[in-house]
Amino acid sequence: LVQVSGNSSGTNGISIPIDEDAKNSAFKIEISASNLKVIAASAKIPEQLIEESGTIELEPDSNKFVSATIANGNLIVKVDNYISLSSILNISIPNLQDPSGASYSSIINILQNTLDIYDITNMENYSLVMEADNQAIQYSYNVLTIDSENQLVPVTQSDSIIVEILLEGTDSGSDISFSVFQGYLNQNAMEDSNLIDIETATRVDDAILQSGKLQLSVTNNIGIEANVNFTINQLSKNGHVLDTSFFIANDPLQLPINLAGYLLDLDPDSEIQSIHCNSVIDIPTEEEMTLTFGESIVIDVNIDTLYF
Repeated sequence: LVQVSGNSSGTNGISIPIDEDAKNSAFKIEISASNLKVIAASAKIPEQLIEESGTIELEPDSNKFVSATIANGNLIVKVDNYISLSSILNISIPNLQDPSGASYSSIINILQNTLDIYDITNMENYSLVMEADNQAIQYSYNVLTIDSENQLVPVTQSDSIIVEILLEGTDSGSDISFSVFQGYLNQNAMEDSNLIDIETATRVDDAILQSGKLQLSVTNNIGIEANVNFTINQLSKNGHVLDTSFFIANDPLQLPINLAGYLLDLDPDSEIQSIHCNSVIDIPTEEEMTLTFGESIVIDVNIDTLYF
């Protein structure tokens, strides 16, 4: 409502005829406003929908997810409501899927002018699913405010609802852990070494083997496909140490090696004479694979019945 008031200065003693034209004359006052910006108000506010979506980029890594099953972790949604209205938050994260394959979603009730509202979901056995060339978590949420009806609600231009999404381990600030990983691995080869004691009273310096058998038994409990290089420096033939390479997959592998003609070179002064075995497991980087954590690749080495 705009009210205009004023007065006339009169004719200052000058006679003016009042005829029909004068009677029908008028003037107009036009008032307009533009670019108004309200910084504060008290108003009846109807139901309103606020929508938001975004992306959580994973830190750059040479290992690329396709799917990973979470063994330990929580999804935390924190809400700070600086508005004098209660509302309902509906959040969806399609990259997080429960064991049935359904995408994560949650409905959170938000009280007016309330801070530190937490919604915590245990992510055990949830899967983190994404594309290898798009290592990011997509999320979307909407906030539906409650109709104030006839109640006048104070609002300011600084009012806001802040939503934070955090994926972390069960201990605050820790990382999540996985039980199964599917994707592309790019890491250094895994190397391991062990000693096999020679169980004999005879002290050997060097000896040519007339016969003997080396048996490698490989059990792949993690389900990864890899290339293995196995060496024994104390065994050599024609100037070359025993060195064999082979491929492992899911199935157990038995690999016999005939030791006839090999030179066994040991330290006769060592208190316990031993053969040193070394294995290097190289994981291909171009192939998609599934890795089970907490398991291992076991290579049993058996050297049996050596004749010199």
